[in-house]
Amino acid sequence: MEHQPLPFQVLLKRTNLGWIENPLRRIPEEEVEAYITAFHKENNLGSVVDLTTLLRGARLARDPEAFTSKEKAQGTLTEVETAAFDKERHPSIWTETRELKIIVFNCSIGSIVQGWVSDSLRFLCSESPRWLIKKQRYSKAYVVLSRLRGNPLLAARDLVSIWTQLQVETILFMRTDRDIINIENRIPYLEPQLYLRQIGLSGYARRISQLFTIPRARRATLASFLVMTAQQMTGINIFAFLAATLFESGKPNPDKSTENPGNLNEDPDRASLWLYFGFGIANFLSSMIAYRYIDRKGRRWLLMSSLVAIFPFLLATALSFLATGKQKSSLVAIFLVLYTIAYSPEVGMAWASAVSWMGAGIVALCVPFLIKSRLQPTGVLCLFAGLDAIALLLVWLFVPGMERQTPTMEEMNYIFGVALRRHVSYQIKEVAPWSVKHYILRRNVAYPDPLYRYVHNTQDTNDTAGLELHAL
Repeated sequence: MEHQPLPFQVLLKRTNLGWIENPLRRIPEEEVEAYITAFHKENNLGSVVDLTTLLRGARLARDPEAFTSKEKAQGTLTEVETAAFDKERHPSIWTETRELKIIVFNCSIGSIVQGWVSDSLRFLCSESPRWLIKKQRYSKAYVVLSRLRGNPLLAARDLVSIWTQLQVETILFMRTDRDIINIENRIPYLEPQLYLRQIGLSGYARRISQLFTIPRARRATLASFLVMTAQQMTGINIFAFLAATLFESGKPNPDKSTENPGNLNEDPDRASLWLYFGFGIANFLSSMIAYRYIDRKGRRWLLMSSLVAIFPFLLATALSFLATGKQKSSLVAIFLVLYTIAYSPEVGMAWASAVSWMGAGIVALCVPFLIKSRLQPTGVLCLFAGLDAIALLLVWLFVPGMERQTPTMEEMNYIFGVALRRHVSYQIKEVAPWSVKHYILRRNVAYPDPLYRYVHNTQDTNDTAGLELHAL
């Protein structure tokens, strides 16, 4: 008889439930201590974190509300830890750790100096904690998390959460029913080498094919493709790589300079340089907007808001090239800065990077020809304004995300587990009608029930997931 997939496989592969579950909640509270104690001992974590802190971090990761209430009642939650929780709920760049400030600075400065990020991150920033955990370098991962979080308890929480989620992902790599049956229906303490062994069994070529054959991975692949393509459709790389070509077209024609004086201004070369410099500075400063809102509103909200704001400013920049006289350079500069401010909060990886650079190459090849054609700068920028509107529609329909909350990277596994047609149906049938009533008709209507929601009772998922599988 064919083995029925476990609830975890249903939640992570293909489901219409939209449930986001904490894997640690599947472990009875009394067993958590045994798992974490073994994890601490077998990986020699005593040199970087004591067992008590790691156990408290595990309890915090398992049930934050219960942990906070219990520790406050017992008086074991320190003022420093309480302040750390408050800072996490209300982030500010000025109160963050030095490590995180370095990362934000490097990403921001890359807006001005192309190529800076890939080199400076390699030397100034730490390795990814998730990558270190995958390589079983747990001590180093905890040290990095401590520098990022600035608090031992939060670092312990993140270490346990990431480690547990990797065990969940191990289920997806298992290729036989026997492997799946052996781990029962919850997350036990898996042997340390299991994750790497299952990765090795799949092979590099097979993992590439899984980007398109596993539904959960295919949805993530589509989302990354759309986000990276949207970056090119906004026209940002026209200014990042082809600013000289664009502004060159605004130079006065030697034969007709008297008929059309001051096309950009009396020194068009210098004007082009100043416009390009202003573009870079605006991009740098406005990147801070992303930091302020990404944890409050979410990545999807930030991306869609950016795409909405880009359209009018890019169109206005395009029309500014039709102006004559000295006001032309002023109009172009003003709307270019506003356009850049609108773009900069957009936060969007070998696959994604490949798509991004392929798109940049297409832009670099086509735009100079289009600028010199009958389209001229105005027509080219209007074209990209239209592409930006299309990108907004594609992101709205096909890039999943929570509307009012920001999920962690681990929780995105469950979001990508929801069938794409369910997400599209939710956007068209529920979000779109609400948006029309709320924003256009100005009615005070309640927001639709969220598609993605957290669940705390694992018994519900065990009982319902099998039924959900048959319904698909």
